[in-house]
Amino acid sequence: MRFILALIGFGLLAVFLGILAFTVNHNDLTIVCALAVAMCGFDFFRAARADEQH
Repeated sequence: MRFILALIGFGLLAVFLGILAFTVNHNDLTIVCALAVAMCGFDFFRAARADEQH
């Protein structure tokens, strides 16, 4: 259940930042949004592979 909720949260973050980046349409903001989604994705998959209980 935690995995599904984390996946939904990651998807919502990616959609929100994607809308922000494409609406404002500045290269610097697009790069920052892409880095934020990449770091969040890396952390998500690292935590999912570790199978840790918090």
